[in-house]
Amino acid sequence: DREGLLRNRQNYAAMIENIDRNFGELLDHLQARGVADDTIVIFLCDNGPVAGRYVQGLRGGKASVYEGGIRSPLWVRWPGVADPALRIDRIAAHVDLLPTICEMVDAAAPTDRAIDGRSLAPLLRGRSAEWPERHLVLQTHRGDVPQPGHHFAVLGQRYKLVRASGFSRPAAPPDHPTQLFDLSTDPGEQSDVAAANPETVRRLRQIYDAWWRDVSTTRDDNFAKPRIHVGTAHEAVTTLTRQDWVAGDGVGWGHDGRWLLHLDRARKVDVTVRFRQPRVVERTTIHAGGRPIVERRLVESDRITFEAVPFAVGDVDLRITCTDGETTVAPYQVVLQPR
Repeated sequence: DREGLLRNRQNYAAMIENIDRNFGELLDHLQARGVADDTIVIFLCDNGPVAGRYVQGLRGGKASVYEGGIRSPLWVRWPGVADPALRIDRIAAHVDLLPTICEMVDAAAPTDRAIDGRSLAPLLRGRSAEWPERHLVLQTHRGDVPQPGHHFAVLGQRYKLVRASGFSRPAAPPDHPTQLFDLSTDPGEQSDVAAANPETVRRLRQIYDAWWRDVSTTRDDNFAKPRIHVGTAHEAVTTLTRQDWVAGDGVGWGHDGRWLLHLDRARKVDVTVRFRQPRVVERTTIHAGGRPIVERRLVESDRITFEAVPFAVGDVDLRITCTDGETTVAPYQVVLQPR
């Protein structure tokens, strides 16, 4: 509705104003400390906006592999080196930040592994003529294991290959089309030129296939979720969110899932279950590597704490379910505090 849309836009505007104000305070702080001319400042974001927000005429939004979903700004303040008026049109990605910062601060990049990115320092120094052609591969979709050929883009400086098969789908439909766009004349990705450029489609698909082989065969467990270590000296308290779990329904944050944990010894843990808002909870079941613990405790709150819950040693799959009598309620967060 119109009122809801207006409220959303007001919230977005307030958020932008808040970021702008805080970023200004950061720059003021550097100036006050006398280190502004010796500090490199980098500002960027992760993906395009949620639908209904400004995307400069680009197609798609968050979770899309069209330009409206993947094109993001990157501002760099490098006093005495980068011209403040410099505008760079070369394609880049997050993987470029490590080699870029290493070169900026004259630090050696790691040599014991392959570095996927490329230093942007030459571009920031205004040497765009020295920048060789490159391609970037982007793939994003729901599910715990990536699927080959699903919801991806191969981005070159001019041509872009897209298979927008659906962020929320577990796999791509076999007949989903692959599109090709000439970004030099069609940044809004409105005209598919795949049929007129079969050789370019073939070449970009080969780049994708080589990338897929590289990321999927480096290690046997390359896509395995890492376990969260609980009770270490590095983190006394562990906060778990739905972002961290393996979803029982297979859809991202979902409504049911388990956390993959590891403990170096069996121990008692205080478990606090948090909800987004106060809830009536009649029964809570905790699976923590041993026999399920069932608590019949009627509460109406935004959190419940269970003291001294026994956790097994080694790999533990933690699952917590709460019910209000009829409906299962998923935790919003779970806080673990080992004793």
